[in-house]
Amino acid sequence: MKKIGKLSGLLALLLLTVLMIAACGKWEDPYLVLDEQGYSISVRYDVGDGVFANTNDVSVVDVYALNDMKTNANGEKFTYLLQPDDPARAQNAFAASYSGHFLAGWYQERTPRVNENGEALDAYGELCSVSGEPQGYTYAKPWDFSKPLVVDSNAEHHAKENYLTLYAAWIPYYHFEFYAVDAVTGEAELLETIQSMSLELPQWNESTGKLDMKKYPKVDNKTLDGVYLDPALTQTVESTLEGAYDPATATLTVSTLKVYTTWLEGDWFHIYTPDQLYSNSRLGGNYILYADLDFTGKTWSPTLAKGVFTGKIIGNGHKISNVSVEQANTSDYYGGLFGTLSESAELIDVTFENVTYKIGAGSRMPGVAFGVLAGVVADGANLTGVSVSGTLIVGADCYPGEYMVGLICGQGTATGVSHENVTALSEKDTTVLEIHEESGSVTVTFGS
Repeated sequence: MKKIGKLSGLLALLLLTVLMIAACGKWEDPYLVLDEQGYSISVRYDVGDGVFANTNDVSVVDVYALNDMKTNANGEKFTYLLQPDDPARAQNAFAASYSGHFLAGWYQERTPRVNENGEALDAYGELCSVSGEPQGYTYAKPWDFSKPLVVDSNAEHHAKENYLTLYAAWIPYYHFEFYAVDAVTGEAELLETIQSMSLELPQWNESTGKLDMKKYPKVDNKTLDGVYLDPALTQTVESTLEGAYDPATATLTVSTLKVYTTWLEGDWFHIYTPDQLYSNSRLGGNYILYADLDFTGKTWSPTLAKGVFTGKIIGNGHKISNVSVEQANTSDYYGGLFGTLSESAELIDVTFENVTYKIGAGSRMPGVAFGVLAGVVADGANLTGVSVSGTLIVGADCYPGEYMVGLICGQGTATGVSHENVTALSEKDTTVLEIHEESGSVTVTFGS
């Protein structure tokens, strides 16, 4: 087999696997030389509106010599064809492409697409007179490259006359319409239309803790919760979405697929390691724990330790252990594992074990609040199934002041938190610690 092509300039130098055949040094008509050498069977690959090798200057024609072909049991000459992008061809130098389209295969027949009334249809099956798009094609007889091309050896053949033409069957990318369904009203709002032949379902990335959305649309301050094929949310999507087309004719059977999605409020993360919790720490973040988190030698997030946490941690019974935090800035008014747990914050089914919180610096301003779990727990915060153990340390450099200090929280009531194994100690000899427990709130007072 010999391969001939039409290339230009530098590209011809790059694609050295294309054999350039020219009679008397002329490229215009190499077929006479091919016939003289016995290469008379031409197979042309018609790329249609697409291109080979990302340029309009490439054509692909394979030519074969009858004498080089094998003979089957019936005495017929045969050979096997190579797809243009076969690895045997110069590292895929002849890959076909067409922007916004999918190559369904190579077909022996191609005809303009029409309806039963003979009216022109576009590639989506819509009337061209309505869509304004060019006329599409319908295809027949897909070529199976695993089967041989059988050649009539008794007929007269010429290289310039294609023995076989294979047409690239281009299918325009599918339209995936994404809708967000309101959890209360059930109304569906169009988010985005994405053109593709397939869409891989978003997956949680265990390395980052984030939801990898792939090509799916994103919604600010929300996290994808479910994907469905119906607005009633009964047909769950659990795998890759594929465009639907008829392989016999290489035409779309449906041009648009509607996809319905539900969303959780806020940014959600699946947490497997301490580093993931640290790198994804947000005051409005929502976290689901899938493993125990040991912070030995790790750093707790300063964002959480000082700020107002409005998110959620769903522990699934897991532990966050061996956390050490020191408050060392006199401008910090609130501090603990969380500076403040707001009225919307939720800690559910999680254990904080062997936590050390040190008040290394204080403030003479009134209203300063510190605790092992939080400086402040606001009314309405949901603390369910939470257990805390550890130590509250009043540092040697922490002078007495009008503090609100608690083993669990300095201000508010940590109802629903187990705290049997929380202790307090002072690094300052002149400081006297007194622990009081009233109405389920454990507080520490100190003075010189």
